Amino acid sequence: MVKISKETHVKAKKGQILILVLILMAVGLIVISPLLHYLNSSYNLYLNKLNDTMAYYTADAVMGKIFSDIYAGEDIYILNKSDSTRYNNQSATGWLNGYKISTSVNNSIAEPPPPSGSEYADWIYIDPGCALGLNSLANGATHTFKVYLTAETTVTAHWYFKDTKAGSCNYYCKGRMWIAYENESKVQYVNSSYVDTGEKMNGVSTAFDQTLSWIVPQGGSGNYKIEFQNLAVRGSGTGCPNQSRSMSVMTAKPTFSGIGDPLYTWVRMGNSSGGQVYQYQDYTITTTARLASTNTNIASVTACVRQTPGPLIWWKHQSLAVVSWTVTYY
Repeated sequence: MVKISKETHVKAKKGQILILVLILMAVGLIVISPLLHYLNSSYNLYLNKLNDTMAYYTADAVMGKIFSDIYAGEDIYILNKSDSTRYNNQSATGWLNGYKISTSVNNSIAEPPPPSGSEYADWIYIDPGCALGLNSLANGATHTFKVYLTAETTVTAHWYFKDTKAGSCNYYCKGRMWIAYENESKVQYVNSSYVDTGEKMNGVSTAFDQTLSWIVPQGGSGNYKIEFQNLAVRGSGTGCPNQSRSMSVMTAKPTFSGIGDPLYTWVRMGNSSGGQVYQYQDYTITTTARLASTNTNIASVTACVRQTPGPLIWWKHQSLAVVSWTVTYY
C-alpha cells in the first residue's frame, strides 16, 4: 500500500489551481477581446450617427431660418448672391454645433404653375419715379430707377412723353433707355447685344413712345438699374436756335399708369407661361453641414419650395409650400 503524505496532497492541489487559472485566462481572452472590439465598434458607430444627427440638425436649423425669412418677406437675402454670410459660415472652429454651413439656391424648379384665375395672376406695375425724377429730368440727364429683379421675371419699361410744335419751331422728343447691373455695367440679351433702346427719336413734334423688355436669366436675381436718359431738343426752324428741352417744359410729361396704359410711363414685372401671368417664386435650396475639425461634408438638406405670391408682391402675406424634402449623408 502506497501512503500519500499531507505534503504531497497539497502540492497536487496547487498544480490544479494553476491549470484552472490558465484556463480562465484563456477563456477571458477569447471572450473579452471580441467584446472590447464590439464596444469599440459600437462607440465608433455611435459617434458616426451622432455626427450625422448633429449635422442634420444644423442643416435643418439653417433651412428653418431661410423659411422664416421667406415668411417675413426678407427673401432678398436668399436671392441676393452678394450677401453670402447670412446662410453661409466657414468658420475654422465651426459656426453651429461645430459645423461649417454652406447654402446654395436655385430660383426655379420644374413644377406646374398655380391654376389659372389665381388671385395673384396679374402683372405688377411700378412707378419708376414719374412724380419727381422723370417729370423734371433735364436734357442730357439720366434718371435711375433701382429695382430688385428675380430670375425668369419679365421686366418691361415703357416711357412716354410729348412736346408740341410751336410756330415754326420743331421739337424732337428724343431719349434712350437701358438696363444695368448694380455695378453700372449694362446687361445683355442671350445673343450678347445690350438691353438698350439706343437713341430714339420718333419724328418732329411727335411723342417719344418706346418700350424696353428683358427676361432675367436663370441665376440672374439681384439688384438692377433701369436708366432713362432725356435727349430732347428744339430747333431746325426760322428763328429757332437749337435748344435742349427739359421734361419740366414738355407738353405731356411722363406720367405713371398702374394698368399699363400705352400713353403713360411704367415698369411692368411678372412671370409668364403659356400666355398666363403668375406671381410666385420657386426655389431649390440646399444647406450643407461640414464638420469643422475635419473639413468634410457630413449631411445636407435639399428642399424644393414655392413661395406665393412671391417676392414681387412683398406687401402681401406670403405662404410657403414644400414640394419635396431630401436628406443626404456623405
